[in-house]
Amino acid sequence: MKKKLLSLLGIVIFFVLLISSYKLNNLSGYKVSEWYDEYGNKLYTPIIKETKGEEYILISYFPKTENQYIVFPEISANYAELYLNDVLIKKFGFNKNNLFNIYLKPHLILLNNLKNQNKLKLVIYDLYKGGIRITPVLIPESKLHEYLLLYFINYGLISSIGGIILFLIILIISYIFFLDRKSVNHLYNYLFSMFFLFIATIDFHYYSFGNMYTFLLLKKIFYISMLLAFLFFLNTVTLKQNKYKIINIIIKISIIIPIFFYLIAKDYYQLMNYYNLFSWIPTALLLYIIILYNKNVKYTFLLTFLAATIIHDLILVNFSINNSKFLFSYGIFSYTILVGISLVEEIRKAHIKMRKISLKALKDPLTNAYNRLFLKQIHFNENDSLIFFDLNDLKKINNKHGHKKGDEVLIYTVETVRKHLRKEDYIIRLGGDEFLVILKNCDIKIAKEKFSKIQEDLKNYNIPVFISYGIVQYKDSLDKTIKRADKYMYKMKSEIKKSKKYKFKK
Repeated sequence: MKKKLLSLLGIVIFFVLLISSYKLNNLSGYKVSEWYDEYGNKLYTPIIKETKGEEYILISYFPKTENQYIVFPEISANYAELYLNDVLIKKFGFNKNNLFNIYLKPHLILLNNLKNQNKLKLVIYDLYKGGIRITPVLIPESKLHEYLLLYFINYGLISSIGGIILFLIILIISYIFFLDRKSVNHLYNYLFSMFFLFIATIDFHYYSFGNMYTFLLLKKIFYISMLLAFLFFLNTVTLKQNKYKIINIIIKISIIIPIFFYLIAKDYYQLMNYYNLFSWIPTALLLYIIILYNKNVKYTFLLTFLAATIIHDLILVNFSINNSKFLFSYGIFSYTILVGISLVEEIRKAHIKMRKISLKALKDPLTNAYNRLFLKQIHFNENDSLIFFDLNDLKKINNKHGHKKGDEVLIYTVETVRKHLRKEDYIIRLGGDEFLVILKNCDIKIAKEKFSKIQEDLKNYNIPVFISYGIVQYKDSLDKTIKRADKYMYKMKSEIKKSKKYKFKK
């Protein structure tokens, strides 16, 4: 039930994003929705055409208004030029030999020297499909804040993914050398997933990717990296599921097949056709994980959201919808968050495991008291009381009852002392039958009362157990404090042995 609710939440959030994106891209102002191609055919936005590396010219007319700027929320092009009244006023990119992903971000252009009737000409160059997906809008200066918000949401937020991924990579590397082999293998999958995702998200930045040949090569690298990132992430999901080995092999093959076709694509047009065709594979795998395979319910929301963005974009590739923007980059943003959450959880588990191992190294295996190495972890102050004690005649107990019984006496002694300690207090086995108790912020009078009771409780054991102890307040240094306590302990031991009340029964 919880899984279904989280899936539903993922879908609801997706539709909230979809509606918000639609409203955000639908800026208020004069809509430049009517255009003409070079043959005089009237067209209305969205206008998308297979250009295959050929120029596509669109012309529009608008009257003089108070609006000083034109905003293109999205231009589908690798390079474009904008002319106002046959005068070049803006280049989107550098030239045809320096290709960009123009569609990534909105563009704001100042319109000067407007006439009563004005002509806009947009020359589009794209290796796949070019055009205007979202209606351009003429806006006044007072509406520039709407453009800035649009720019931040559509480009600024998405372009930050790389920084988040880089942080996660550093986080993985900082932990990977301190873990056992099993945990390391798991983190290696996260590391490679993040590494390839980092490469893939370079495609979300407004960079020049060179001419059509370098552009094609880089796009292949980006698309293959995206699949490899997904493949390594799937390894983190399926790593412990040995009974699904055949399914796991099928999944890996289904990821490798698109990679092969991407590699053999002769041009960008063919590459994009392969990309659109094979994008259904990761979508199907995501749905498989969500519906059948996802045992970790808390990830269902983000996985559902990611799948919804991919399906939306695949629909948009085939059916142009006005003011609708590709949302895959937001899906990748959610995927990054998903991996980040998974990674933090893995590191948290690893940290707990490391902590347990560390504590184990600081514990005496017999009595479960801390060993002398733990003393370096404690911060002492002059309000602390330290008690140095040892068991009287442990050697005689070992000789009469055996070493096993002697070990039991040590364990019983530690357990008895521990019952009288607070959470902030410590008992440390220094070696053999010698122990040190640290009572944090405890008056020496209270410490004496505690050990008087401990001495009485030890008498309840089935053979006589006595301890000698020295109690002092911490002063100067730990070594000096222990020496003073040791002196008092031996004084007490001497007095006990002289007393008629104490005598070990052989």
